[in-house]
Amino acid sequence: MLARRWWGYDTFIQAMNDESEKLGCTGSHWTNANGLHDEQHYTTAHDMARIGAAVYQKEAFRTISQSLSHTIPATNLVNEERTFQQKHKMLWPQNDNYYEYCKGGKTGYTDQARTTLVTMADNGDMQLVAVVLYDFGNDAYIDTRAMFDYAYSNFSKISLKDQKLPEGVKSYEDEDAYIVLPKSAQFSDVKAEVKEDSNKDGSGTVTFTYKGQEVGSVKAAIEKTEESSAAVLGKKKDKTTSTVVTGISKFMKIVIGVVIAVVILLIIIVVLANYRKQIRRRRRKKGKRRNAKSGNVKRKKKRRR
Repeated sequence: MLARRWWGYDTFIQAMNDESEKLGCTGSHWTNANGLHDEQHYTTAHDMARIGAAVYQKEAFRTISQSLSHTIPATNLVNEERTFQQKHKMLWPQNDNYYEYCKGGKTGYTDQARTTLVTMADNGDMQLVAVVLYDFGNDAYIDTRAMFDYAYSNFSKISLKDQKLPEGVKSYEDEDAYIVLPKSAQFSDVKAEVKEDSNKDGSGTVTFTYKGQEVGSVKAAIEKTEESSAAVLGKKKDKTTSTVVTGISKFMKIVIGVVIAVVILLIIIVVLANYRKQIRRRRRKKGKRRNAKSGNVKRKKKRRR
């Protein structure tokens, strides 16, 4: 019985690591499910934001996380119901840290990690996740509010259905897909990278970047190609939007490199050949001049005699 229980716990921990990897987490490793300190149990703000965004899509989580208290009914292990109080201060209207757009989150604290806070917010236009790690007490709420205020004041959503599809993309799986850009930016400043899935079934992912920073990604139906391509969106010409495709296959790069090397080699050979011819001509001219001078000397000697 005990061995079976520990086997199940280890399996759960492994599932945590597997799932976080699927979500795109790159700096996390889990060894327990309670968050207590362990040198091999760690994460990053980037990864917690990804996890927070994913869990917020679960209706059950949204319902529970927005409640000021939640009651768990009796189970096969605990024969009485239990009621838990919400600890996230941004959800309590009577608290000084109350934030009208807050939709839930998770508090945390250990001596090593200090105060940590993950918070979800929705102002009716954008849903955001803010993460602060290694903060100090109430400062976690102040810093979280500052991040939300900055994001809502300086960024906005751009619906993808209103924009021209990148080269090679047939359609997006999510009709409501969007990216987030600074309010001063234009969609024409965005680059899109199209990657076909490994199963080659015509599906893929389009990742949008602005000045090197990812601003959104979406699953899409794409045309089958030998290699994914990078497309620059919104290059305007004659008041129309065109798509410029960049991306040369590795084979073509090798061929072009070989051709350039051969051309350079031929140029060097021709230059050397011309140089040698010039040297030979100079030597011949010098030889003729010497012969001419020696002939003149002999003639003068004969005349003197």
